[in-house]
Amino acid sequence: MAFAASQTRSKEMAEINITPLVDVMLVLLIIFLVAAPALVKHIELPLPQAVPPKLLPVEPDPLRLSLDDAGVLRLDGRELGWSTLQGVLRIESARGQQPRLQIDMAADTPHAQVTRLLALVNDAGMQRLELQLP
Repeated sequence: MAFAASQTRSKEMAEINITPLVDVMLVLLIIFLVAAPALVKHIELPLPQAVPPKLLPVEPDPLRLSLDDAGVLRLDGRELGWSTLQGVLRIESARGQQPRLQIDMAADTPHAQVTRLLALVNDAGMQRLELQLP
């Protein structure tokens, strides 16, 4: 009979009542759901503001001025007189961004014509100047 009694006792031990465990877990879940928003700390982060990129200025094409040994002036391939060249250079120097003035001189150009040309360029207000000597 002792053997039979141990079998009935093991059957009783196999049946565990989990209802109180589920009740406790549900109560803890509700407590955590209510208490969790109060525990959250808000962190202020300064975010960068969107700034449109700066546009780079477009540089105008350079002006090519040539002076040969005979004193003939050519601006971008067109032959010009001294007074016409001064008017064109004044107009170009009045623009928002001046173009570069590339001056190409022949090797035999007289010094008087070179200084006359440089004085004309200076009087016209051109500030960006490139001399291309042979």
